[in-house]
Amino acid sequence: MAAGAIVLGCLGPLAAPAGAGTRDRRPVVLLFHAGGLLVGHADLMDSLRPYVRRAGMKPVPVEYALFDYPQAFADAEQAALRYRHRTVYAFGESAGATLAGWLAARHLVAAAAGNSAIVNLTAYVRSVKRSNPDNADLVEAASGGPRFVRRHSLSRIRGAPLRLYGNCQDPVAPCDVAISYALHYPQVTWRRSGAGHIGARDATLTRALAWFEAVAPPSTRSARSRPGTPTG
Repeated sequence: MAAGAIVLGCLGPLAAPAGAGTRDRRPVVLLFHAGGLLVGHADLMDSLRPYVRRAGMKPVPVEYALFDYPQAFADAEQAALRYRHRTVYAFGESAGATLAGWLAARHLVAAAAGNSAIVNLTAYVRSVKRSNPDNADLVEAASGGPRFVRRHSLSRIRGAPLRLYGNCQDPVAPCDVAISYALHYPQVTWRRSGAGHIGARDATLTRALAWFEAVAPPSTRSARSRPGTPTG
């Protein structure tokens, strides 16, 4: 596991946040990996951490529960609450972007962004079950059931500013769904990025970080230009 990652919920004991007890007051960027909430790990976001640091922010990959959607969402909420006395942003990829967007919908972060976000979680779970008929019951159990999935689909909720990045060559996260969502809610915006699923990872995160600063209140802007800003 990467240093600085936090482990939550059923996956193990809570780790003390890196920098706890110090004067590190940089904005925090929670990073949520892809994998359909079924596979993956926080280390998948390691290559993005230097970009967050260079923006004067603190990267925090989150190791959330797998094959347990309710616990994964609970882990995401707990991660945001651990830094509630600081400015917190969330960035995720694919289903990890769904977790990030949900935090924005609950106003648990100042803003969130996602690369190839799964906006309609109900349709996504349905497609996974169709493509894996032998494991359909297992996927259904992991999802928490239709009611839970409906209530946690981004297409049904809104809150703090949310920016979605994607493209119309993505076979997993249809652009028409994301664009339609953005057209319905003024706090949600969509921007073209990359090609295919989770395209242009580094460039997309860089754009998201600049956008985070643009939507943050002046008093909580990045401290990168101040002397003595931590670099860890």
